[in-house]
Amino acid sequence: CAGWGQQATITRASMATYDYDSFAGPATEGEGSSVEASCALTPEERTGASELAAALAAPGGAAVLDVRSTEQHAMAALPGSTSIPFDALAERVAEAAALVPADGRLFVVCRRGNDSQRA
Repeated sequence: CAGWGQQATITRASMATYDYDSFAGPATEGEGSSVEASCALTPEERTGASELAAALAAPGGAAVLDVRSTEQHAMAALPGSTSIPFDALAERVAEAAALVPADGRLFVVCRRGNDSQRA
């Protein structure tokens, strides 16, 4: 297996050099044209993994709402994140609103970026 055992080729060191922001950026169709339908937010409103990591590492951390399913959140959750699955968000909007800190910056994460933008 590439990620496990003595012969693993995917390691923490190899992942440290991986450009996740480029990998997880907006989808494209054809030669570099953005798929606008999947981008509900403007580029200024979207946040990359590096910016989220910096906010989490800063004193006081960051407010994070995870809109993935409960099962996905249980498998791998960001420290301090609050899980409100996207499908339950309409019924729990007051709970989500209470997560917004005084600075107004709430990071919303999901599996691929579509649900977090819609949330």
